[in-house]
Amino acid sequence: MDFKMNKKAMSIPILLLLILTLVLIVTTLFYFNIKQKDVKDTILIPDEVDRVYVKGIQINYYLQDIFDNSVKDFKFEDGKQVFIGNFKKELERYKKDESFIMNELSQVENQIVEDNIELNEEKVVLNLYLEILGGKEIDGKKVINIKYNYDKKFEKVFKLENV
Repeated sequence: MDFKMNKKAMSIPILLLLILTLVLIVTTLFYFNIKQKDVKDTILIPDEVDRVYVKGIQINYYLQDIFDNSVKDFKFEDGKQVFIGNFKKELERYKKDESFIMNELSQVENQIVEDNIELNEEKVVLNLYLEILGGKEIDGKKVINIKYNYDKKFEKVFKLENV
């Protein structure tokens, strides 16, 4: 028995595959459309990460400015205590109504100690570590929690005079 297929007709499995694929696509699109209406809030994660990153850039600018101003007329012979005093004095300029213009700067006050300062005849180095926190809350519930570890060494090399 020889089965001959009509060249103009489709086979039944291919027709079923086509019909079921179309049904699946339509059902999926319908389901997504219904669920889209149930979404209460869209969280844009890159926006939250960018906010924390921009905070880090601002803090870096402020700290670099504070460091540059505190070592402007500083000499090795002055010692660590004079540097600490200069730095704290410059840091106070960034306070407004007894709080810092950026909350993260309050972490710096506790880190201006002799252990975080390297001082020798060639240079002065200040090591700082801050945690910059960000995130998103919806209905009082924290949905995204972002933590950026800011770790930087500020350094000034003293001019060495040729002897």
